[in-house]
Amino acid sequence: MPGPWPDRDRGADFVRRLHAGDPTAPAEFAAAVLDPLVEYLRDASPEADDHARVTAAEDAVLSVIRHPARFDPARSDLPTFLRMAARGDLANLLDGERRHHRRRDGPDSVELVPDGRNCSWDDDPADLPSFDTPELVAVVATFTAEERRVLDLMRDGERRTEVFAAALGLVDRPPDEQKRGVKQVKDRIKARLRRAAEGT
Repeated sequence: MPGPWPDRDRGADFVRRLHAGDPTAPAEFAAAVLDPLVEYLRDASPEADDHARVTAAEDAVLSVIRHPARFDPARSDLPTFLRMAARGDLANLLDGERRHHRRRDGPDSVELVPDGRNCSWDDDPADLPSFDTPELVAVVATFTAEERRVLDLMRDGERRTEVFAAALGLVDRPPDEQKRGVKQVKDRIKARLRRAAEGT
């Protein structure tokens, strides 16, 4: 279960520290608000898949990290502000997905070859971004224990599917299912890191 939202005083302290450029504030802020924000979106938007909800919640949190002045405590409390931002981000994501499916599934559609942005990072550690920016630190702080293990393996240059499968507890699954499960987690990690890195 996610923890409770930070109270008003703690929320104000987070924003003050973000304003001041405190290097530890982004990760602490993200760790404190992301889980309750995702849980809110699960209740508010049950029609959305969990990946979209996490993406929208992360985008709302990163927006405050990058632009803390956008939050005005005189007009709203922090949970209300984040909920409204995340709902808007989620609506935009779902609209984009619907437009994509309409184009892809149209009678004259041609499936576009990806431009490389979706999976442009290999498992070579040199292809992963620098982790010294607050936005990336904040996103990594929200990873599950399994995602952190996979990220550590990727940064170490590990390539063997069986090693990733062991880290994810998939060793009892058929090889094809292991490969598919590992790829899904790695792609999700890359996408989340890319969004944070491209916004810096």
